[in-house]
Amino acid sequence: MAGFRYLIFFLLCLLIASCAQVGSISGGTRDVSAPGPIDDQVLPKNESVNFNGKSVEIPFDEFFKLNDPTQNIVIVPPHANVGAAVKRKTLQLSWEEDLQPNTTYAIFLNNAVRDISEGNDSIFQYVFSTGNYLDSLTYSISVVDAWTGKAASKCLLALFDEKTNDLRSFGETNSDGIVTLNYLPPGTYRVSSFYDENGDLTLQPHEKVGFPVNPIVTIDKSTKDTIPIRVFLPERAPKIRTVTFSGPGSFLIGATRDISDAAIFLNNSAVDSSQYKFISPDSLQLFVDVSELNLAEIIIRSNNINDTVSTRFTDARKNHPIELRCTNPYNQVAPSESAQFKLNDLILSVDTSLIEVKNLKDSTIIHNYIVSFYRNELTFYLDKQDVAILSFSFNEGAVRSLSGSSLPLLSNVTFKAERSYGSLLLNLEYYTSPILVHLEKGGNTFRIEHVAVPTKEYILSEIPPGDYTFRVVRDLNNNKVWDVGSVSLGVQPEVVDTYSKQTKIRANWEVALSLIPID
Repeated sequence: MAGFRYLIFFLLCLLIASCAQVGSISGGTRDVSAPGPIDDQVLPKNESVNFNGKSVEIPFDEFFKLNDPTQNIVIVPPHANVGAAVKRKTLQLSWEEDLQPNTTYAIFLNNAVRDISEGNDSIFQYVFSTGNYLDSLTYSISVVDAWTGKAASKCLLALFDEKTNDLRSFGETNSDGIVTLNYLPPGTYRVSSFYDENGDLTLQPHEKVGFPVNPIVTIDKSTKDTIPIRVFLPERAPKIRTVTFSGPGSFLIGATRDISDAAIFLNNSAVDSSQYKFISPDSLQLFVDVSELNLAEIIIRSNNINDTVSTRFTDARKNHPIELRCTNPYNQVAPSESAQFKLNDLILSVDTSLIEVKNLKDSTIIHNYIVSFYRNELTFYLDKQDVAILSFSFNEGAVRSLSGSSLPLLSNVTFKAERSYGSLLLNLEYYTSPILVHLEKGGNTFRIEHVAVPTKEYILSEIPPGDYTFRVVRDLNNNKVWDVGSVSLGVQPEVVDTYSKQTKIRANWEVALSLIPID
């Protein structure tokens, strides 16, 4: 219940903030080609005190147009509704409400002023006080991406009065992920940050969000928070996210939650577990005879999801040929692997008399092998000693599937020697709880190792030569996935340590490396 109240509070705060963004009337963040204010002609001047009027005039250095001023112009604290009009090159702002005494106000122009010809937006902040002084405290913090650790630029930060929930300031991070909120009075505030991708200044389910480790901060002097906010993409609502039909008879199904315990139904009939396989905990491949179907209603029922989705497909898609292909990357088999082929349909039987395996080194035919199949995967087990390249020849009908028989295939597969690979000897003793070690190459994850008990000597073998980097997820709950945070529960995402320095792996060579994050 407490978590639910926190979620409602957070959403209300964002609703209050739906028209604000940081800037400055005197050279704030803006496009260099966008309209700019003429500072010394602003009436009353920026940072005025003892302000008792109900209007402001801001001349600009070129003609401009207003962009949705009702939403994009806001006064903070939100004690008035600001109207806007344009007279030649001057923006006229006005309101009817009486403002509170001895209060510092900021009017935010959040992309409200736009160049007529180019459409460039300007972001400014006009500040004044109804008392004889301006509040002068500042709050500064950095925002980073929780997964990459990189600076999160153009990420919004909102500061709310902890007692009244009034928006007190609103800012946007710079290219270094840093934002400073100015003109703050002493007080206790709630802090939150989110990526406003669609520009509506309201948190959407698809937008990254974050909050400080201590979301409530007391500011009695200018403050710089040294612990960055880590923004993350929230876990989506439990549902089926994608269903893709692939001829002649399989569906790739992805969900937003773990569905490894799911019961699957097709057109109201339960599907036997022998007809699908899990690709990952949240995705599976379903094999179905669709010869008599043009519509599939798929239901997933699990502890995490109860959802239904329908998809249609044409006869042309159903009539896709039944094809085999080698699933080993680049048709290369590592020493610990076996040659494997994948059918685009559910395998029912294999006729080895229609399969020929030839050693290309001496053109001898290999008969001493074992072949097995699971769902749509065909695996060959054989003696790989003195084997370099094998030719696998499948005649038509060698593999019988749910939708018919496979087409012919000739595929050469290379069996790599152990000396072709390098290895890593990792010192992981810095970590005292389960971790996920991501070995990355060229910006992509090459391998993920779950290490339940980190040790001083952990070996990663069969690594192709190349340059690699590392990412370590501190998997505190030992569930073998990176858990993002939760706004409603006030839970931070699991910590990710990024090691950006490249490590070169050479063939037939072992590299020793200690993974120790820099605090």
